[in-house]
Amino acid sequence: MQHVINVSLENGKVTARPIVECGPGDTVEWDLGSSQEAEELRVRFEKVQELPNLQPVQSEVLHPFTDAPVFEVGRITGTIRSDVVPGRRFSYRFFLTDEALSWTEPISETQDFGGLDIPPPPPRG
Repeated sequence: MQHVINVSLENGKVTARPIVECGPGDTVEWDLGSSQEAEELRVRFEKVQELPNLQPVQSEVLHPFTDAPVFEVGRITGTIRSDVVPGRRFSYRFFLTDEALSWTEPISETQDFGGLDIPPPPPRG
């Protein structure tokens, strides 16, 4: 499945869908548009959290992709690796040059970033 996340910058803040649920093999694409700032926009994954309680998880790889995200003019893409651990949130921020950008509508007051959620498997019953 492909997930397209439209991203725009307004007054130095990011506007985008903050949480996207993904699964192994899915492709995630951030559509950055065509502005001058979009060419310099980068995504940086910063932490992994357990769902649903959002407790930090130690992880050597902070992104869920098979390889590091690919940066092209106007977009950033990645494919979720097949062995990604379910029940995790991979949290990321957008940077313009080296400055972290705030979100117009963050996840919450204390979570000013975006996340790719890999849902836990459904309970067996």
